[in-house]
Amino acid sequence: MREPRPTQTDRHNTSSEQKGICFSRKRRKHLQCFTDMIPSRNAFDLWPSSGYCLEEVKKLRVVAADSGSAILNETFEPLKVVALCSIVAEPPYRNTSTQISDLLMSPANGPELIVGELRMCRRLLQSVSADVVHLDMTLGGVSVSQLSISELRNMSISLEARQRISRALPELRKLATEIEQTYKVEVLAIGKESLPVRIAELTAGAHSVIYGSAEAVKRKGMVLLGLPTLTTVAVGERHVTARSLQPGEEDVAGLAEDSERMTAKVSISEFNNPTVRGFKVLRIEPRET
Repeated sequence: MREPRPTQTDRHNTSSEQKGICFSRKRRKHLQCFTDMIPSRNAFDLWPSSGYCLEEVKKLRVVAADSGSAILNETFEPLKVVALCSIVAEPPYRNTSTQISDLLMSPANGPELIVGELRMCRRLLQSVSADVVHLDMTLGGVSVSQLSISELRNMSISLEARQRISRALPELRKLATEIEQTYKVEVLAIGKESLPVRIAELTAGAHSVIYGSAEAVKRKGMVLLGLPTLTTVAVGERHVTARSLQPGEEDVAGLAEDSERMTAKVSISEFNNPTVRGFKVLRIEPRET
């Protein structure tokens, strides 16, 4: 006889051994493994009736991508998104084991951003193996290859986000289907619920500091760089680290190698964005020679 579905109270009282488990249903398996890392009541709505598999979660390799940081104008409005990164995240999901990045310099909030992120995931999958792809669309973890316009209309998202995703959806579905057929990996629209997406965002933020430094040298003038939400950076001799300031993510970071030592050619100061709480800004200026 089938056991009854657990109540909401039962879900929150689940023992530590059961937390972070994966499920017999493929999509639920990949969503639930991040429940402990990014607490979300919505994640519990996907609680399974059966099929626990703790060992698979311990080995789960996730490919994710995100764009990060923006060039700001003098009134701190975003002009261009600077960098795009795709990463591989593995236990304990604190940073990335493998990454690729590109200079972007694309208009903020354009529909092409999310398409570019999925293309970066496909590019990374050519050289690494993974169990799932996490895409930066917060749609409850639905399979991107199966997402329809009618489903999108019924989701509780902003009109702006719905319109932006709708324009990109045909290409996103095409890419997701190609990834599933070629690499046997499902693409999930899990977005901000995903810790690997956060790691990709931080990694893109770290690379953006290097790209922003190069831009300041090129302009021979000051650049204002807006960092991802709740992020601070530390500049080393040959690398940049972007660390999360989000509670519960104190050990989560993204790292970028500064092989050409661009950051040594500029002075960098960090301060709070006066127009948006939770965001920091870097003032990057070329050093006098």
